[in-house]
Order: sequence, then structure tokens, then C-alpha cells
Amino acid sequence: MIRNPSLKLKQIAVKTITNGIQIITISDILYLKSESRNTIINLENKKKVSASKSIGLYEILLKNSEFLRVHKRYIVNLEHLISINKNLNGHYCLLCSNKIIPISVRKFRIVKERLEY
Repeated sequence: MIRNPSLKLKQIAVKTITNGIQIITISDILYLKSESRNTIINLENKKKVSASKSIGLYEILLKNSEFLRVHKRYIVNLEHLISINKNLNGHYCLLCSNKIIPISVRKFRIVKERLEY
């Protein structure tokens, strides 16, 4: 499938681990978390969708959107980002849901560049 990179996705079709297909509005996604070979998509309404595809495939799919891979297990929606903080364990993202997502040392430079910090 050829996609026009200038067009922003509004929704994605997600194949769930129960072999169903769920349509998800991109702006409703808070973050994605890798669980083995599957991905858990965490939504604004506190619901979770268990997708049967790897987080790497979602990283590619959401590349031209407001999403950023901040850790090998996490992709966050920058529209829901409140702050980047640091504690003894390193840097982390604070999302509007008060969810704390770690930022790996390797990804911190990329996060700073994307946020133009």
C-alpha cells in the first residue's frame, strides 16, 4: 500500500489478538506498550486494545503523526504529553492521565530533538 506522507492518519484499523478488527481514532491513543510480540494500545478513556502486531510496525505506521518511540517498549502520543522529568532512575514522560512512561538513555537525545529542547 502506498501512502501519501503529507496526509495525517485520523484512524487506524487494529487486528486484535482475538482476531477481530477495531477502528481506533489516533487522537484517542495515549501510548502503546510492547508485550512480547503483541502491542497494548492504551486509550484516553482508560480502555486497552490488545493488538496482534509488534510495536515496531506501529512505529512505522505512526511515523508521520504526533507519536514518538521513547523506549524499546513504549511509543507515546505527544499530544498527551505534560512534561519530561528526571529522577534517580533517569528520564520519564508524564502523560495527561498521570501515567509515567520511562525514556531510555538511547532515546533521550531523539526526544529532545523532537521536542526542540
